[in-house]
Amino acid sequence: VDYKKVIELVPEFPPVFARQGEAYYRLCNYQEALQSYEAALNLKPDYEQSWYVDIYFNIANTYHRQLDYSKALLKYQEIISFILSTPNLLPTYYYTYINIPIIFLKKNYRKILFQPLMV
Repeated sequence: VDYKKVIELVPEFPPVFARQGEAYYRLCNYQEALQSYEAALNLKPDYEQSWYVDIYFNIANTYHRQLDYSKALLKYQEIISFILSTPNLLPTYYYTYINIPIIFLKKNYRKILFQPLMV
């Protein structure tokens, strides 16, 4: 799919930017992926609750792939805060909790590990 062409046709449709970000992510073009995800959020940040969480999760995973563990951790924490404030999303996004310990194992974050999450 030529996402640039689709964006020209429907420039105000956030899921197109999200799909473009996913395509860039699969190609390991992480900076372009982040730009696409941010563009999707900027168009309509309240598009749909689960969609919002998916985009933030993709952003966190992209930072994780870039080995930017600090930014990834902050995004995962934002997701957790949002999920805790929206209980119907909790069962769907349990996997967010799995990625936080993985970051601690990859990076020596012992100081942070013993601090409470900012939720």
